[in-house]
Amino acid sequence: MNQINKILPLLFVSGALLAAPAWQQQVGTVAQDAAQTAAIAKTVPPADYAAFVAEVVKAVDALPLAPEAKVARQTQLARQLIAASPSARKADTVAAIYAAVPISSLAAINETLARAFDRQRNNLTEAQFQAIAANILKRTADAVSKAEFPVARMSAALAVFQAAGPLTSDQASKLADDVLPSTFNKPLVVEVANEAAKGNYNPLQDMTDAKMVFDSASRSANDARKADNQLLATPPVIFNPVKTDSAQGQELLGALSAQALPPVGVGMNDLPGLTTVDDPQTINPRPDPDTPEAPPTPPPYQGQTH
Repeated sequence: MNQINKILPLLFVSGALLAAPAWQQQVGTVAQDAAQTAAIAKTVPPADYAAFVAEVVKAVDALPLAPEAKVARQTQLARQLIAASPSARKADTVAAIYAAVPISSLAAINETLARAFDRQRNNLTEAQFQAIAANILKRTADAVSKAEFPVARMSAALAVFQAAGPLTSDQASKLADDVLPSTFNKPLVVEVANEAAKGNYNPLQDMTDAKMVFDSASRSANDARKADNQLLATPPVIFNPVKTDSAQGQELLGALSAQALPPVGVGMNDLPGLTTVDDPQTINPRPDPDTPEAPPTPPPYQGQTH
């Protein structure tokens, strides 16, 4: 048996031995092979899903991988775990990810999810997007308050929605005022989020002394965002918004939004832009229209003919 799957199958509670949930024995499998996420997630009771997410994230951190490879696994799994989560648990899943991932992975997670959460790519109105953001951020505030560096984690979570909206700094500040409890330093959260939303994670690093680690995909996204922000006076709409015709995922509006909005035809795959795809390495499940197709592969050289 793989060592990471050797999880104690019994828990001692009030003097009695209770069987641990069956999903605990699958945590290591998911951590080592993200392709197994969807199948195993189906066996996890909805009430246990956030705990399952936290255990998977911790298991990845324990793997003997180089920092960049570890972050690549974490960003891939973040996407897969949200995609596989029950509709009513997606907001809790996002919150659990921000509470559990290592601080050094926050920037890469943000670069991955900012594209997937993009409001226009998901064909959401501003009101729908802000309702969903408010609900997820409320749950995130509760989850990260029990974790190390809660202000840094909360800043990153606010930044991903600020980038995905995109939201102005005033809109992000109002969102923070609406959802954050008084235990958070709201001005500091907003200040750090404003920079992270533009791709600048230096303030986040400074407040935690943790160097942000990127995998190749999230590094490329971050470099592109910073270059865009150097050219434009205001933050651009991130990552080439794409609208789709898909009717899937409509029921998720009610589950994700703070106002429990009724399902409407929002034309999205699986809000917030995350779905199981054939290639789990793909960050964007929808093609960007301005990305040129690869040229056809020429036939093999047959030698000179006479």
